[in-house]
Amino acid sequence: RVVPGDDDSVSSDGDDDDDDEGDGSGLAGLMKIHRTPNRAPERRPIKFISLSEGLGVPGASGHFGTVFFDAQARQRAISEQEAKERLTPSMSKLHKKLLAWKYEDSGDMPPDARTTKYVKIPDTFPDCDGYAKVFEPLLLLECWAQFQRSKEETAESKPCEATLLSRMCVDEFQDITFEVAIADMEGVVDHDVLVFTESLSREKRYAKGMPMVGLDGQISKRADTGSATNPAFQNKSTILGKVQSRVFGRNNVQVVVRVFMQGARLAQFLNKLVLKSVWEFIKLYGLTPMHREYAALRSLPYLDKQLVQEILTPRPGAHQMLGRLEIEKCMRMHALNQPQAEAVVAAVSRSNGFTLIQ
Repeated sequence: RVVPGDDDSVSSDGDDDDDDEGDGSGLAGLMKIHRTPNRAPERRPIKFISLSEGLGVPGASGHFGTVFFDAQARQRAISEQEAKERLTPSMSKLHKKLLAWKYEDSGDMPPDARTTKYVKIPDTFPDCDGYAKVFEPLLLLECWAQFQRSKEETAESKPCEATLLSRMCVDEFQDITFEVAIADMEGVVDHDVLVFTESLSREKRYAKGMPMVGLDGQISKRADTGSATNPAFQNKSTILGKVQSRVFGRNNVQVVVRVFMQGARLAQFLNKLVLKSVWEFIKLYGLTPMHREYAALRSLPYLDKQLVQEILTPRPGAHQMLGRLEIEKCMRMHALNQPQAEAVVAAVSRSNGFTLIQ
């Protein structure tokens, strides 16, 4: 159709319809979109890769994994693990030894001394394992002497009472939660060793709502009859426990105590470690100094190689030439005598190794 008076303007309804259908911008385009089915995204399968494969460590088959971390990530993971072993080594082996002792045991040597090999300290050591084999038994002897000394020092201590709230297994240990009055926890901190014995007060057991032990309503007779230093623990079965943690309330403290028992000794106490049972305890000694010594012994393989070599094969250090002005300055600043100042200046000027200052 031609519009009169405008030669340049030509329009056609048919052409407009064809254009709308051709470019897909009209109703037909909307219909196409509506008819297009929605396709669900494909699920990617999850592949599990063992840590040994990711680190490039031979697995059970002896072959290296196909997926590797980059060299920096592997080195960072190794460094973090070595730092953990150096700063916070596991104390489980030490705790098993100490908590397996009995309160009534006495003497100059621990019960397992017959199976322990004590050797003379050599001048040099072949490796870190040889160093630990020599000094670890001596460290346990030191702890045994402290244990015996603590029994003498607490011979007149008055026992405190604790009510059992729960018991759970953690690895090879038993973690027991007690409720103790705040006043009775004075001087007791984490890593302290306590000795426990079951309270024999029938009235207290009845007040706590506990059933009497034994078929006839009487408390069963103790199997262990060894004498203890403190009269309150004589002729009674005892347990050694280490304070794991404390949670303070308004009037009471919940104390988690870790014990180690196996075999017949564990079976002996299982029927006594029940809810609401009443126990008596005293503090013996703290393990913090022993933890430091044991950590130093176990962290030896993760120290600097040059420092480890100086420990395994010690040699006297070369005499250092010290300046007189530095020594005099150290004496004035720290109020030291001349030998002490010389030792301090020599220690500061050394980049590695050990220095003894008395």
